[in-house]
Amino acid sequence: MTPAYNSGQYVVEAVRSALNQSYSPLEVIVVDDGSTEPLAAFADPRVRVFRQENAGPAAALNRAVAAARGDYIALLDHDDLWAPWKTDRQVEMMERDSGLDLTFSWSRLCDDEGRPLGLYSRRWRGLLSFEQMMEDFIIGNTSSVVLRRSAIERAGLFDESFRLYYDMDLFLRVAALRSGNCRAYEQEVTFYRRHSVRISADWRKMKAEWERLLQKLGPMAPSAAAAGDANMTRYFAFLAYERGSFDEAIGLLRGTRFFSDARNWKLGAACLAGYALPERVHRWLEKLAGVRVA
Repeated sequence: MTPAYNSGQYVVEAVRSALNQSYSPLEVIVVDDGSTEPLAAFADPRVRVFRQENAGPAAALNRAVAAARGDYIALLDHDDLWAPWKTDRQVEMMERDSGLDLTFSWSRLCDDEGRPLGLYSRRWRGLLSFEQMMEDFIIGNTSSVVLRRSAIERAGLFDESFRLYYDMDLFLRVAALRSGNCRAYEQEVTFYRRHSVRISADWRKMKAEWERLLQKLGPMAPSAAAAGDANMTRYFAFLAYERGSFDEAIGLLRGTRFFSDARNWKLGAACLAGYALPERVHRWLEKLAGVRVA
């Protein structure tokens, strides 16, 4: 299932990677969420395109769930890609283990043109609990996930009040359904585009929605929620740092448990270096230290 809004060529490539899946039977559902230039039709009969007034990706995905006919739902953002065997392997895992409601793969990061950046998602192994997911969103990106349709329905579908964290919100609610129901597929079969136009670059909007999500689900695991808040605040600081807003990044880091995590120290030092050093020297040191892999 793919929600799309003014996606251009990216969505064509995403759909092509979905159609190349070895899994069968396969249906590909694309919901055009009010694009100013509507998507062209796809010739392949396995693709169904729905159009709606712009209502956000959560509303688009809920429409796709309602239209889907299968027992498994694989999510694919409009600008990401899948390896041909991705859905086959994850569905096979879930077929073997009826206790699984959600599987997620490892991801490889690529640029606008689909070229590898040499960066990877966290390589989580085994099961992932609600508390672990709340503390650190190991899943990383929506396109890595396959869910049981029945679990989506039991959890209550996507919350349409979220524009950014609709995926994390649902995955957490699915993880809360029963113990041991989320597991990693330990291969890099999702390709996540990391580019400047991604909405996730706006850390202020992300922070506001994260705070709402904490209010909604945090009481289910207060200790994990507190740790998760510290981790997410560091991530917002990293996004500010990437944009050269070193003062904002330092301000965000002040609100974390700064001395409890070496990643805070590294990012804080990188911000200070950004103030004090010529940009060329700063970027060389940054690459040497691996700060941009945070």
